[in-house]
Amino acid sequence: AGITLDAATDITLDAAGNDVTFLATGGAGGGDATGLKWTQSGAGDWTNLVGAQDKDLIFQVNDGGDATEVMRLDGSEASLLMAGTKKIEFGSASAYIHHDNTDLKIADDADINLVAGVDILLDADSLVRVAGNFVPHTADGGSLGTDALEWSDLYLADEGVLSLGTTNEVTLSHVPAVANRGLLLNSTHKLMLGSVGTFL
Repeated sequence: AGITLDAATDITLDAAGNDVTFLATGGAGGGDATGLKWTQSGAGDWTNLVGAQDKDLIFQVNDGGDATEVMRLDGSEASLLMAGTKKIEFGSASAYIHHDNTDLKIADDADINLVAGVDILLDADSLVRVAGNFVPHTADGGSLGTDALEWSDLYLADEGVLSLGTTNEVTLSHVPAVANRGLLLNSTHKLMLGSVGTFL
């Protein structure tokens, strides 16, 4: 028969040996004789251990009347595993990390800052896509490439413009309708060759 602990106030489990273990040795599959153990370090810290090898500690909530798994501590991988498309939220429901069964997404309704002590590496097997403008943190605040790490090629679309100067006073534009595709230097600006006195 079962045991029900029903107290008018609190129920306290006080273990002088610092361990509190929950066992389930019967039932389907033979149960678990290793149990779920809570251990107090002696300094105030607590450790929760699933004793059975490679087994998980699963966290569920009552979501609309259904017992729904949110996450588990995956014993076989020694990792945190979010269930399905469940999110890790930060401060509000609009700031989160989650996987939608296709892509991993990081979302926020404000800025997302990646701060590294050295480099930030974006390592993609194919393309790194940017939806929007790709800009430096401040004006004149960085280079596209370095003298040791040069980019290979630059591809611009039809009518693409290369703008130079703080106020974009010099532009070099692609003009597909002129002379079977050509380049246009704006206004009376010159293309100088070697010195200011030699120019096109």
